[in-house]
Amino acid sequence: MTEPIYPVNLHRLDHFRRQQHHWKAIGLVALALLAVMAWHSGGASQSAVMLDELRTKAVVLVDRDDRPRLDLRVAANDSTHLVLMDREGSVRMSLNVLAHGATDIVLRDRQGLPRAALSVMADGRPSLSFYDAAGATRVVLGMSADGQSRVVLYQANGTVSGMLP
Repeated sequence: MTEPIYPVNLHRLDHFRRQQHHWKAIGLVALALLAVMAWHSGGASQSAVMLDELRTKAVVLVDRDDRPRLDLRVAANDSTHLVLMDREGSVRMSLNVLAHGATDIVLRDRQGLPRAALSVMADGRPSLSFYDAAGATRVVLGMSADGQSRVVLYQANGTVSGMLP
């Protein structure tokens, strides 16, 4: 009964993995353009500014009320984070490249708790995770180290309640 589900889920994981690279590139290009536009709009000169390179430790984009809405930085542990916040300051989405080589995109609710994450481990294994309203992992769809598809179901307290296969 579970066999027909696997090809569909594997296809979706592969599709998400390809989209992740696409959205990373678009996000970084858009961020660079926004940073240049923000820098240019704050200058006294109205003449065109062309930069070959912009180097900084962090970029924080703020709204008209000076509230941070986007934060891009390299953390002290050498991981890179692009964080998007709502007008209340809650983190709603993050794109992360971790120091050990893994990447993830985490979608969060209005309280800032994770609800869904698409990850690629340092060894290339993808996973898709879903979280409950308290932020606890409830479902993980991914691949084991030996390349087998795996679905793991968790109880609210974090214990495994089921696993396929």
